[in-house]
Amino acid sequence: MRLIQFIILVCIVILPALTRAGAYDNPALYIAPTGITYSKDEIFSPAIHITSVINSLVQVSGELHFPKDKLQVVSIISSSLISGWQERPYFSNSEGVIRFSGEMDGFSGYGGKIMTINLRGVATGNATIDWREAVVFDSARHSYRANVESASFVIGDLAGIPTASYASSVSLMIIILFVVAMASFGISRIVFRTVNI
Repeated sequence: MRLIQFIILVCIVILPALTRAGAYDNPALYIAPTGITYSKDEIFSPAIHITSVINSLVQVSGELHFPKDKLQVVSIISSSLISGWQERPYFSNSEGVIRFSGEMDGFSGYGGKIMTINLRGVATGNATIDWREAVVFDSARHSYRANVESASFVIGDLAGIPTASYASSVSLMIIILFVVAMASFGISRIVFRTVNI
């Protein structure tokens, strides 16, 4: 199970971070995972990540807008990467906005998690979270407008739309069946050789 969780982590966080690092010189802010289908009323938890290849960052600020008719923010959980808040994470479901401004003790690397946003889908359809502002400061207090990417989700009806947890269970079942099939194939070959002998 831990191996599967590690593979999922690599696919949705680490590989996207490396891709963005290669594409950009400036620091990048992005939300992951993205492009997943969730059921209406299901709570899911994408996270805001930061990547900085050439700069040691000490501050990050951002403002995001989301479709208030499709999504609601349930809560926001900050990570240990943020050492202090100049503006604590704020959200308004009536305005469809999220804002934050936090300090870091000099971050440089790939896919550092700033915060987790717990969301609920309240209506079916496509829902996109857009960046309206994304600014970072390095240790020399130089400011940079960070490269950003929007995050999109699909909110579907509960009936007929597999949830993320269901998809993970199906993937695990496929892996188990594959391992069992390979093991059976190996046993069959051993028996066949024994009979021939």
